[in-house]
Amino acid sequence: MIKCLRMLMASVVVSCTLVIPVHAITVGVFGHVFPIKEQDVLVYIHDKLLAMKADGSLAKAKADFIKRVKAHTLRPTPVAGIGTTDHPQTRYFDPSFTLTRDIVDADGKVIYHKGLTVNPLNPILAGQYRVPLFNEVIIFIDGDDAKEIAWVKAHINDYARSKIVLIKGNIKTTTKALQSRIYFDQKGILCHHFGITHVPTLISRDGERLKLQEIGSSTLDQVIQENTHAK
Repeated sequence: MIKCLRMLMASVVVSCTLVIPVHAITVGVFGHVFPIKEQDVLVYIHDKLLAMKADGSLAKAKADFIKRVKAHTLRPTPVAGIGTTDHPQTRYFDPSFTLTRDIVDADGKVIYHKGLTVNPLNPILAGQYRVPLFNEVIIFIDGDDAKEIAWVKAHINDYARSKIVLIKGNIKTTTKALQSRIYFDQKGILCHHFGITHVPTLISRDGERLKLQEIGSSTLDQVIQENTHAK
């Protein structure tokens, strides 16, 4: 009985609510109203550039930008945490890699399947899968270190094919000093990949693995002494 009364009361309330008239009333405006006066951002930028052009600051900003770009191009950010060592080591690196997805040609035909492991230093596999065979010496050095530059000059002709990679230094001056094309390990990608922490470090092929050989400080000093005696 009580439940029925509650339902009846709820129905009455809803019905009353639905028939109550609702009217919108204008109550006026409270507070001050101001027109939008913000300048269009494109117009602002245009006017700013015109002003900078007029007073010469635009030309100066452009010249400064070009100067910074040139400076960074000739001397990129050094690879942090790398220096010489008194205790050189030789270690080895396995360059094998495994495909994480199928490789297809222009027609969508799978030419190399996912899961395939290839060692680019294996002549048979390299030829079969058309992987360029590595057969040179990569020399990592600090271009600002006169001893390392001297060591490279003394030994660069020991290798039939070589590449010089800077971890620090000026590309232009190092190119002139060594009379050789110079590369730079941008962001330390190669050093991090191969775990290089000291320079000079030589990477060369040793069978089906890479040999990483550090050159110690005493060897660098010896080259300087030999050059001094030769003079």
